[in-house]
Amino acid sequence: MKKIWCVLALLVSTASAAQLHLPGLGWKLVSDNSADINAWHKNKTEAKHVLEYADKLMVDSLAIAQIQRNGGGPAVVAHSKEINSTSDELKKIGPNPGPLSHCGAAGSYLILFWSELLSGRNQAGIARALATYKDNHEACLDQIESPPELEYEILGPNRDDAVLSNGCTTIVPQDGDKTVTWFCKARVLRAAGFIKQS
Repeated sequence: MKKIWCVLALLVSTASAAQLHLPGLGWKLVSDNSADINAWHKNKTEAKHVLEYADKLMVDSLAIAQIQRNGGGPAVVAHSKEINSTSDELKKIGPNPGPLSHCGAAGSYLILFWSELLSGRNQAGIARALATYKDNHEACLDQIESPPELEYEILGPNRDDAVLSNGCTTIVPQDGDKTVTWFCKARVLRAAGFIKQS
């Protein structure tokens, strides 16, 4: 049932994109984040599976690091390859910026934790890498459960609009140009009358 709701949400987002009406001269649609929304739908399930495997590797790392301290062996080499491969997969699934960017960050800290654990010299470094991995792990799970909202980048006049000013991020040019870049969620544009319901 959850998959059906995600597909419906994507269809509603896509339909909303086609209904954007910019008010008169001076407004121009630059882009939207539909590619991020599509990437989220495509990668969220894989991200969860790869993150679960990364957790297993983290637990296994404690025993494998002990093997390294006792002289090493093929298990250490094999585990290092798995860590690198899993980290690369998480970074591929969650590039920054992107809708699953914390998954990619978790991949980076997976490698850092393993490196710190193998060196065994810096307990504070091990603790920091583990804490940062856990923070990004939780944020990745949040991103997996929360689809990105449809957002538009539009160029328009620098106007005093309470709805846009309170709900959009703006970049005001420094050179005196009166054109402003607005980054607005679809729901804000809908409230401001930029998106018409059909």
